[in-house]
Amino acid sequence: SRQRLSSLIVAGQRTTEAAALLASPPRNPVQIDELLRDLCGDFDGPCEARGIHLRSEITASAVVLGSDEMLEAVFENVIENAVGFSPKGSTVSVLLKRAGRKVRISVRDSGPGASEEVIAHLFEKGFTKRPASAIDEGGGGHFGLGMWIVCRNVEALNGSVTANNIEPSGLEVTIELPIAQKS
Repeated sequence: SRQRLSSLIVAGQRTTEAAALLASPPRNPVQIDELLRDLCGDFDGPCEARGIHLRSEITASAVVLGSDEMLEAVFENVIENAVGFSPKGSTVSVLLKRAGRKVRISVRDSGPGASEEVIAHLFEKGFTKRPASAIDEGGGGHFGLGMWIVCRNVEALNGSVTANNIEPSGLEVTIELPIAQKS
């Protein structure tokens, strides 16, 4: 019970922090490719511990306007979900490329994918379809806030986020953010 209460408190703090950032989103230049490389490096240990290979393919350099904190929250949540739904021995891919005046980041997992109903609600606050065993694991830290925070942060930075099933199995979350214009 204490573990679950502690998790609820942390979830409440995350919600409050996300709301505060949205009130006046920072517009600082962030070298997105460097941030993503560093973050992928931070996931090497946890992925290895779960028997999952993390492959990053960062083929472009770009600056976006935002903050390290907002963008880290986005990519940490997406990558954590991808790792959490991928079976042992599989690969999670993080891809970054330029697409016109935008940068496109895709995170692909090898999990079961999601039904159209789940995809339709994936970015809603409080929505989760994790099995009860996954929610209770380690004290129950999943309250359906991670992907909501992803969506709110990305939209606050004038970007977009989508999720789609991929073949033969898995889910791909794609985030597009505008590239900062040179002054």
